[in-house]
Amino acid sequence: MQRERNKERGIASVHRLVGGRKAILFSTDPHLRAMPRPACRYVLGQAGWLLLVINSSTLFRTFTFTSGNTVMRKTLLLALLTVPAAAHAASDEDTAMCRNGGFPMSTAGFSLAKVALPRLFFLNDDDGCPAKGEAACRQRAYVLKDDVVLLAQRQGAYVCAFYPNKVGGSAGWVEASNVQPLPTAAPPKPQAWNGQWHDGDNELQLLANGDGSVTVNGNAYWPSANPDPQQNPGGPHLGAVTARGYPEGQQMQVKEDACQVRLHLLGDLLVVSDNQECGGANVSFNGVYRRAPTKR
Repeated sequence: MQRERNKERGIASVHRLVGGRKAILFSTDPHLRAMPRPACRYVLGQAGWLLLVINSSTLFRTFTFTSGNTVMRKTLLLALLTVPAAAHAASDEDTAMCRNGGFPMSTAGFSLAKVALPRLFFLNDDDGCPAKGEAACRQRAYVLKDDVVLLAQRQGAYVCAFYPNKVGGSAGWVEASNVQPLPTAAPPKPQAWNGQWHDGDNELQLLANGDGSVTVNGNAYWPSANPDPQQNPGGPHLGAVTARGYPEGQQMQVKEDACQVRLHLLGDLLVVSDNQECGGANVSFNGVYRRAPTKR
């Protein structure tokens, strides 16, 4: 038990990394596997510890070492704590990911564009893509002329695009010259945020107040609101937020205790990301939400 308590203290200390970055120490100990962690890819080492260093886009670097190697563990943590500039030098690599799960966490901001080609295929983001070109990187997913897509970060001649639909959406790189940016809308009034917003089972209810603020009430679930009881006998992991914020143009941030949620309004689309502190293990509000039709 003393050994497990020491591991927990190690995790807490790493969470206090400077520079806006997060780090979490995971162990192959099943007692620690259940601890809250970001909803992103991760690997547990066969032995000892695995250190995940997570940036604002939830990409991570991994360093593995045995729990008995105290010198190496201290060296790695010292490097992370004392060289924040080097830690942030990975920003180019951070923008290399363009896929459904990571799209809402882009720090580049979001905009709308219209597809200019009769058919435009999304391109993958790994194995040298999208630089290898369409022939080597093409996904099955595509969009049609005049479809409206969300745009995020750029990489050379390419821009990360997301096409929302009723079952979620598709993301991938496209050539920036193949989409036509739409004019930036005037800053929305607080009432423009009103509505019941959904992304899968996750939901957010937004209501403008008389003082110009907007109240956000939301619920999030993992793996879903009604998972298979055989695979998840304890039911879904739950998350919730109730908070009020003041829009700044098309963006707004709200906070309830440790939970922080960022929202970007683009017409009837709402891009949402959080700090992974809004609920149980793997629960997140991250997603592209669609406004439910108003009932008549």
